[in-house]
Amino acid sequence: EPSVRARNRAGKASHLSDNQAHGSVKRLILRDPRENLQAKPLRAGVDEKSNFARNTEDQLNMFLKAFGHGYRTRFPPEPNGYLHIGHAKAMLFNFGQAAMARNLGFHAETILRFDDTNPAAEEQEYIDAILDSVKWLGHSPVKVTYTSDYFQELYD
Repeated sequence: EPSVRARNRAGKASHLSDNQAHGSVKRLILRDPRENLQAKPLRAGVDEKSNFARNTEDQLNMFLKAFGHGYRTRFPPEPNGYLHIGHAKAMLFNFGQAAMARNLGFHAETILRFDDTNPAAEEQEYIDAILDSVKWLGHSPVKVTYTSDYFQELYD
């Protein structure tokens, strides 16, 4: 059966069958962080001058020095209501990609970041319900953060 090469954190090649890599089974679709010069796909009609999602070699190297060659995903719900099926899908993708990367030998983690930027609509009840739902669905974030903790830093 044809195979696809993947590299783990030690840089060693591992082989996935074509079915495992491209078929109906789960597969890691996030790109290797060491090759992440373009942070997200460039939209049609955006020229290189306006490409603000591009990392320089220096930026990428600073990031890799600080965070390593692993994968970091996040699940960022707003604590202004209960989770719905769309949240579960996003949660499965983010926690699932990190789990698949770990299974390939990479360091990988998922951060639960509450996007608490609208205090008028947010309540502790929703934060508690979201934490319970994440746990109930079998996920464990490496840490829980709140966007509001960074307001001053973002303002500065």
